Amino acid sequence: MKFFHTRSLRFRLAAFIILVFVLLLALITTNNLIVFREIQNKIYDSMKETLVIYQNRLSESFETTENYLKNYAYDDVDVRIIDKNDLSTEQYFSAIYHVQKSFRSALNIYDMDGFFLYSTTGDTYIEETQSEITYDKYRNIQNVIYEKMKSDTFLTNTNKGKWFSLKVSGKYYLFRAFKIHDSYVGCWIDTEKMLQPLVGKELTQSVLLSDTNGTVISNIPPAGTIP
Repeated sequence: MKFFHTRSLRFRLAAFIILVFVLLLALITTNNLIVFREIQNKIYDSMKETLVIYQNRLSESFETTENYLKNYAYDDVDVRIIDKNDLSTEQYFSAIYHVQKSFRSALNIYDMDGFFLYSTTGDTYIEETQSEITYDKYRNIQNVIYEKMKSDTFLTNTNKGKWFSLKVSGKYYLFRAFKIHDSYVGCWIDTEKMLQPLVGKELTQSVLLSDTNGTVISNIPPAGTIP
């Protein structure tokens, strides 16, 4: 009986140690989960705050650019001169120069990749883009929007009066344009470039940009639509 009793004590001691170990392990695991969730929540709150701040910044940037386009389209006399399409006057060529100069200045002020003007009366297209825009990209975008403006399908009932996206050569771009009399005045920006200041070049694809229909208009998105 004495031998059996000794083994019983050892068994109970071992069981107690194992129980304490399991409880400690459970406590540590629970504590780690709580800490992990707190860190997750802080990261989420920080990212959410950053997204809201950047969204507000984008909205403000787009609003100021839109006001510039609107004022330019309605008030600039050079647009009216180009509309007349009188190539025999010095004013016509002077107006083109002034438009190019104004657009070049606008590129230094507003966060856009390009500004353009198209007059349907004289089939005159004027555009200025950022220096880093490649010739192929410039030509691809020009060809697409030129044909749409020429055929009067660039601004529709769906996109008129707001920013809208177009897919050109597999990449998405945001456009804003006004049509005053016989001329279009507008601008565009690469959606990928829009997101770079937020997450950096290497992580741009981790943030999605979608339109009001839920269609993802980010380049190389992990999803096509957002429910």
